[in-house]
Amino acid sequence: MKVTLTVITFAVVLFCFGLYSTRDLNCNETIRQDQILIDSLRDENFILQIEAGRYDAAIEILKDRDSLAYIKFDSILTNETE
Repeated sequence: MKVTLTVITFAVVLFCFGLYSTRDLNCNETIRQDQILIDSLRDENFILQIEAGRYDAAIEILKDRDSLAYIKFDSILTNETE
């Protein structure tokens, strides 16, 4: 009887340890996937910031070279787009 109780207790402990280990592995996988997503979003944000900076520089060049075109562009941008 004592041996059976010991075996059952040992089996329950192993089962609980297995559940805990599986949960830990799932958490690590979720963290890894989240880190990949964060890295991807950071890369995408960097690319968009570079494009926005180039756009601003191009607008300034247009303003210096052809002020009439800049005024028309600015009018379209502020009045005809949302």
